[in-house]
Amino acid sequence: MIRILVVDSPAGGGVMWWRNLRPLTEMAKTYPNLKIRFTTEKVTTLEELMNTDVVIMFRPVTSQSKSFLETCKRSVFNIKVILDIDDNLWRLPPGHPGELDYLQNENHLRQVYALADGIWCSTDTLMDFADARDGRGIVVPNAVLPRELPSKPSKYNGVVCWRGDAGQLADIVTDDTVEAFTANYERFKWLFWGYWPKPFRGGNCKGIPRTRDVAEYIDSLPTVGINMMWKPLEDNVFNDAKSNIAWIEATMAGAVCVTNYAGKPGWEWAIDHFTDNDDFIVSQWEASKAAILRYYNLEDVNEKRYQHILKVLGV
Repeated sequence: MIRILVVDSPAGGGVMWWRNLRPLTEMAKTYPNLKIRFTTEKVTTLEELMNTDVVIMFRPVTSQSKSFLETCKRSVFNIKVILDIDDNLWRLPPGHPGELDYLQNENHLRQVYALADGIWCSTDTLMDFADARDGRGIVVPNAVLPRELPSKPSKYNGVVCWRGDAGQLADIVTDDTVEAFTANYERFKWLFWGYWPKPFRGGNCKGIPRTRDVAEYIDSLPTVGINMMWKPLEDNVFNDAKSNIAWIEATMAGAVCVTNYAGKPGWEWAIDHFTDNDDFIVSQWEASKAAILRYYNLEDVNEKRYQHILKVLGV
């Protein structure tokens, strides 16, 4: 039996869903030789550490995280540590909501990642920033189970959806983005899910709150009738390392992803323009679904996680 302690922030949200809760609970079902327990850094007891072979931790950056990981590495515990990273915490763009927090902790980042026996990166670009190309790192993309994809795309009704929060404000309020919206405002119905920026108001627009229950949000994706999921991104190093969750969620919603990053790594099956060509949308959605089944299938990605755990343990 391999005893795994999963350590994460007590706050829920999309990151926890995609990197922690969804994949690791599914992995526990698939591999009966894994005993996976979920906890947070602040409440982990010495007794739990004494009964742990591997700690998997998400976005550890603070001095407290460093101290916790140093405890795990003490000879009395001798726990193997795997760190999971899904954003370029080393290169947050100016004005990002988390910028000051990570600037405060940047001195700890290298020290924290130096303690890792294994590193899981959501994109290949992150491998460099996490110093993970020394044999410790692997790319573990965000992924879904085949059954989580709909059998067919949404019926065309001209709905464009942007989903997000204030953390993505810098991406959506650029001059190019506002111009693209203005040029297509009367052509489509606009849905702003979770956050409704001021430049995007009017009769063709609607805002809906994004539920705090992430599972409910994921379940509701194919029921909203979205045709295009809009994901504008500032062209910067931070976004170059960003994972393609928006494209995956678009496909789960029966929609295509529209982004200026179309064609870049991870965004090969997105499109770079709004369209009312239903046949084109259907063909792009079908290509996206096929790509997810081939490259972003959670069953295959979890096998990669599992094999890496065995490697870290030397099994």
